[in-house]
Amino acid sequence: LSGFFVDKLKFLTYKLYSDSCSTSKGLAVGCLVRGHGVCIWVFGNVVGSWSLGTTISYRKLSANCFTCSKAHSIMAVGFRGTLTLWGFQSLTLVKSIDVSSNSDWIRDIFFSLESTSDVVMVTTFTKICAWSLTQYNCLWSINVSVTAVCQN
Repeated sequence: LSGFFVDKLKFLTYKLYSDSCSTSKGLAVGCLVRGHGVCIWVFGNVVGSWSLGTTISYRKLSANCFTCSKAHSIMAVGFRGTLTLWGFQSLTLVKSIDVSSNSDWIRDIFFSLESTSDVVMVTTFTKICAWSLTQYNCLWSINVSVTAVCQN
């Protein structure tokens, strides 16, 4: 990552699927790289080193934030005003949702702490909204002036 600015790091665990063992877990780190997307670095137990697994990008936009939900097997990445949902195992795009204008960027994304809730919360500079993960529609939205976001 020499020459790049990393805005956020998240440690992730994922299931390794192979012929010999389908339940072993691996370690990965997601890096939000300013001006780019999210880079996923994986640790190879066999070789004992880190390598770039993949990069999540969308329409040549820079990513603002990301998070993941193991309960839903989804990684959510905000690209300007667009929420993108990616399958956690395959990292293929499941759905993209325009939640706000490109001038009102997504500030943060978080999933409910309850694994049974099929809702993802999205915060922009001007609103907080709840989006359904089954119907992909806005359940509710409130106008706010956001300066800081924290999750209880």
